[in-house]
Amino acid sequence: LGIRHFLSEAFSIEATNMNPKPSMIGYRKLLKAHRLEAARCVMVEDSLSNLFAARRLGMKTIWVTRELNQPNWVDARVRRLY
Repeated sequence: LGIRHFLSEAFSIEATNMNPKPSMIGYRKLLKAHRLEAARCVMVEDSLSNLFAARRLGMKTIWVTRELNQPNWVDARVRRLY
């Protein structure tokens, strides 16, 4: 995808004690582990339920989809990442 230089590390499900998205537990663990403010984060995702959980915490959201109708709470929509 050519985005590796934007990333410092991957945060896996093992780091959340197996609490998968869209569990708020995983999102909160990620924020706490990296001392991040949700408002300074962007969630890029193809699942609306996962995006909605991130949005509830205050993250910006980018929906990866070919759908034309975008929910009003999604900040941006892209067709693909590459």
